[in-house]
Amino acid sequence: MLLFRPQAWPMVIASLSLMFSQACQNDSSDDPASPTVIEGKSCDLFGLKDGESKTVEGFSAETVKFGDTCESVALSKTVSCSDGVIEQSSSEPLFLGCNAELPKACDNGMAHGESKTFPGFSAEFVDFGSSCSAVEGIQTLTCENGVLTSANPELEFSSCTVAEPMACESEGLAHGQSLSIERYSSATVAYDQKCSDVMQEEIRTCDNGNIVVSGADLTVYTEMNV
Repeated sequence: MLLFRPQAWPMVIASLSLMFSQACQNDSSDDPASPTVIEGKSCDLFGLKDGESKTVEGFSAETVKFGDTCESVALSKTVSCSDGVIEQSSSEPLFLGCNAELPKACDNGMAHGESKTFPGFSAEFVDFGSSCSAVEGIQTLTCENGVLTSANPELEFSSCTVAEPMACESEGLAHGQSLSIERYSSATVAYDQKCSDVMQEEIRTCDNGNIVVSGADLTVYTEMNV
């Protein structure tokens, strides 16, 4: 044990204080005389540190319509990192990925690219006496991204109907019905003749709204006097 005279205590205390002060300064990593540098945040999305910049390849749209390509919306722009915040060289949006929309099916259930062939008609109705075969053809429909396209646009009807025959209302006859009328070539005959000698039968037939006359060649009189 070291013993010091009372008059030496002030010097001992001063020496110990100096030793402890130097030891604390040597152990500390902080230098009070130097300013503390705080690094800015990095931008992990583009792998940039604070203050760094680089050119990025991307797209101005995240999706494009079916039939278009992502190359049509490709772009490049400069991005910078400012304390964790990405700053861009232009206000145009930048997407790192792009996809084309899938093609749409048609309302009739056909898938995109699917085609169907079936009989088609250029008229939905034809006159009585005509035939639907005269307006019939082969129709091909194709589904193109939700829209049906036709190889033969004139064949727009899927069915055809022959019209019903018309009646002859003025004669009160239906189609195909006939009416027999006695006609005479003269209004009078001699006493030694018969009315039947100058009588002819007229046949009036209804043909789809039209009267067709046959039989009598002379139809001047419908009454006879002897």
